[in-house]
Amino acid sequence: LQYGVVGDKDAGESFFRRRQKTGFDFYSMHLFARRIGIIQSLAVGDFTVNMGQGLIQWQNLAFKKSTAITSIKRQSAVLRPYHSAGEFNFHRGLGITIGKGRMASTVFVSSRRLSSNINRDTLNADAYVSSVLSGGYHRNNSELDDRKNLNQLAMGGNLHYNFNRGHIGLNTVYYRYGLPVEKRPEPYNLYTWRGKTWQNASVDYSYTWRNLHFFGEAAADKSGHTGLLNGLLISADPKIDLSLVHRKLSPRYQSVQGNAFTESTLPGNESGIFSGISVRPTGALKLDAYMDLYQFPWLRYRQDAPGGGKDWVMQLTYTPNRESQFYSRYRRELKSGNESGDTAILRALVLNSRENWRTQLNIKLSGQWAMRTRVELVWFNRGKPDAEKR
Repeated sequence: LQYGVVGDKDAGESFFRRRQKTGFDFYSMHLFARRIGIIQSLAVGDFTVNMGQGLIQWQNLAFKKSTAITSIKRQSAVLRPYHSAGEFNFHRGLGITIGKGRMASTVFVSSRRLSSNINRDTLNADAYVSSVLSGGYHRNNSELDDRKNLNQLAMGGNLHYNFNRGHIGLNTVYYRYGLPVEKRPEPYNLYTWRGKTWQNASVDYSYTWRNLHFFGEAAADKSGHTGLLNGLLISADPKIDLSLVHRKLSPRYQSVQGNAFTESTLPGNESGIFSGISVRPTGALKLDAYMDLYQFPWLRYRQDAPGGGKDWVMQLTYTPNRESQFYSRYRRELKSGNESGDTAILRALVLNSRENWRTQLNIKLSGQWAMRTRVELVWFNRGKPDAEKR
């Protein structure tokens, strides 16, 4: 049994005065129980919901591209207690997971108030939400006017079945808002979801055969637009690991709180393939590398045409003992974006480059003292007129 209370006040927010008469700007409370008979998890208060590979719902911390090439797979219990002081990425209500044998089922319902920008239509004066605010800052009258002015109802569930070498799961999530959501009428927002309700459903799966582990998720949104993500982990040798992720997400695919292994923050409008390798020639030496190639079939913010990019990383790590470690990492990324200074309505795309070379030494001097030193060089658009070096 777990329980917790969190209070948060950001810099500049009042405390027990003015419009913050209750003290902290944000309070979070939860009661979380595990393994009570057939009840595997019971969440009351604030909790997170994590499903599949994040195409429709993932609220826990999740990493994207890194030199830890075997961390490409999302793994978490569906329900988790919420401990953070962040004011956005969680649910508030009730969730329960019931399981017996190979089967488990989760349902949840949440009702909470969000901060948002509310505008009114100039013709009929109808109110609508232009953006939901996730920063959590309520320091002045303008930010306080936007505080907790939008009702959000969320509900969903998961049905999970384990078999000898893998699993299959069915997932669904539904959102309803007190006011319709209507993003700015910009070309890149053409496929952004609108209205008071949104819904997603998906199937996630995994299968292990010898030294191969396959996993993925296939999802669809309320309008029938689809997203697909599949991955593969391979132990080719005791000293060599390989990873591969392929994703193909329709430009029209939308989710409210998805967080998948993609280049974009939210899954959608992307196709690509990621491959990584980790080699350990000796116990002290390790080489990690990956390459990611991706495309955006539709426009994005600050990208007025379909584009894409690629990046690759190589890192060499030397760990002679438990007290010291040395690593050197080089990364290069090419990514499309609007040409700087172009004032046309639809601006031309260019490939912007960023290179990063970091070298770091860590030494543990004693149980209380450690030394860490780092040298880092960054180049922007090296070889071009607007090049920068830091």
